[in-house]
Amino acid sequence: MAWFLKAHLYQHTKGLDKSNEIDYGNVASVFDPHCLILVLRVMRDAADHKNWTELHAAMECFEELVRFWTTILIVVKSCANYVCKFIRGVQ
Repeated sequence: MAWFLKAHLYQHTKGLDKSNEIDYGNVASVFDPHCLILVLRVMRDAADHKNWTELHAAMECFEELVRFWTTILIVVKSCANYVCKFIRGVQ
């Protein structure tokens, strides 16, 4: 995921041709909650079949997804706290 973000940054800082833009739709689909279920299933199947390389890759994906969702939850919580403080201040 970090590679796509770096590529996006590079593309926009270097002013590359707009006709060669990258479609980030597939990258965004990784952040669907169903993807977490898929990664857990891959981890379980890889462990059952003792495919350690696939298990390691799935564990890295799982780690990135957990980091992403943890960050999202922290942001949502801080936004909710801000809204609550704003509402209390208005009343």
